[in-house]
Amino acid sequence: MEFYETLSPQSIYWFLRVHHTNMWPLLQRVIADEQNASGGFVLEGSALRPEHVATLTQHGLLTVCLHAAPDFLRERIRRESGYDERDVRMKHLIDIFVERSLRDNEDLAAAAEAAGVWLIDVADPAALAQAELDIIERLGAAR
Repeated sequence: MEFYETLSPQSIYWFLRVHHTNMWPLLQRVIADEQNASGGFVLEGSALRPEHVATLTQHGLLTVCLHAAPDFLRERIRRESGYDERDVRMKHLIDIFVERSLRDNEDLAAAAEAAGVWLIDVADPAALAQAELDIIERLGAAR
């Protein structure tokens, strides 16, 4: 709580990006280990930055970036955090987290587009359903 209460929005986001950068070598090892195990796997998380995963060229590896409109994310975070039932302090902290998340969501989408990583709009049920079919088809073709 102190982290979100005392740091500027810029500092909060900077720490997030540094954390993601620091996680990348570990994530590369996890990906390599999973591929060497010869089984299928799904690895997810915001530390899998599009600018990093776009550098992975292994056969059979499919990378995607999930994205949603700001209003969709804001409402989802508020709903899942019980925002309406929280006290003023907690609402303020949630609002700070929302703003950090919206900034990261925007940056992830821009990085995915720049790196040519498949961007999927999870707020659009039709796009999400089509993406599911496309993923199954692409993974089947990669075998």
